[in-house]
Amino acid sequence: MLAENQAEVVRLLKAINGGGPAEFFRQSLQNDATEWVALKLRFAANIGLDLEAATPIIFDTLNEIPAIVAARIERESTERSTRNDG
Repeated sequence: MLAENQAEVVRLLKAINGGGPAEFFRQSLQNDATEWVALKLRFAANIGLDLEAATPIIFDTLNEIPAIVAARIERESTERSTRNDG
């Protein structure tokens, strides 16, 4: 039953955006990232930072994300492996 539901979801996602779940996920992340940057720029302006001050902070943060994600994936993989072994 679950496999049938997953197949139906994949068909729906392909119909919506012409791609599969990975493309839908990528687009979702891109939209969230765009929204996050806009929100942070508004916040920076509200606390008195201009774009010259705010932009490098945002870029530094965005550059750190791959390392943070990799560390989280590694940690969760280790935890999953420990649970499966125990």
